[in-house]
Amino acid sequence: MKIIRDEEWLKTLEVNVIDHVETSYMLMNVVKVEKNFTTACVLENKQLKAWILYITSDPDYLDISQYISKSIYKLPKWREISYFNMILTTPLKSLERKGYPVDRVLQSKSQNNKKHGQKSSTRKPVNLTPQITQNLRNTLQDAIKACHSNFGSTINSQASTAIIDESQSSYCDVIPGHLLDYVETKLGIELYGSKGANKLEILSRSNEAPLYRFINMLKDIGSIFEIPSDAIHIFYDNYTSSVAFNRDRALFFNLNYYIGLHDRECRDKPSGDAMTYWYMTFCHELAHNLVQSHSSEHEVSIKSKYIFFFS
Repeated sequence: MKIIRDEEWLKTLEVNVIDHVETSYMLMNVVKVEKNFTTACVLENKQLKAWILYITSDPDYLDISQYISKSIYKLPKWREISYFNMILTTPLKSLERKGYPVDRVLQSKSQNNKKHGQKSSTRKPVNLTPQITQNLRNTLQDAIKACHSNFGSTINSQASTAIIDESQSSYCDVIPGHLLDYVETKLGIELYGSKGANKLEILSRSNEAPLYRFINMLKDIGSIFEIPSDAIHIFYDNYTSSVAFNRDRALFFNLNYYIGLHDRECRDKPSGDAMTYWYMTFCHELAHNLVQSHSSEHEVSIKSKYIFFFS
């Protein structure tokens, strides 16, 4: 993979918010202007000698990932685009826990909080008594027992944005929408595809082997939580930024992301990185059975599942 611009270029990349993206096509003296179905693009401003990432007010992180990858790599593949998208959409604390170098970002956020006069509260150690431990375990078991099948129902959910107010800060919680049709069931797992002409893409010949590997991996991870196979669902959608989602306690996982991120390293057997990644994804979606928003409470719920089932 040939790199045409390095991390120093990325550090100097500026960001501007715009209303929409237009493309101008010029052939001889004929100019045609079209609005693109994209929410981001990267262009060079030669007058300012700067590269600028232009985004709309409600950008799709997959669009941002695609244009950044095109600017860094000569011929980026889906793996690189998916990787950037994962970095952009994963909470910083989760990235830190997985070993990603986010110290400078966290330090910058801490300094910004201090500038705004936000005082950090002193945490007192929690005494984990046997009763507290048992109550937590019961709560986790209830969340797991609540998982169920989608029973082949069409999924038509609208994207939503909510403001989450925490003690130290507030932020937007963006939930992507989904439009999926049931395709069929394989090895006890319901399969879904994007509504329309491409809904059978999940069953294409090129996806057949990765699909079976993904099914087996998810069933193995599900057995750790004692989740029945009919509560696990797989969908294929290469136009969404969702790695997975929880629909009324039915868990959905995107085959497209598995192929882009892990299938190459899992052809003989599941790799440790892949198992850890999708295990944490399970924890994330199971936590939504208890907490709907991506708040600090949701983060605590993820950690509790990780500790109880991974330790």
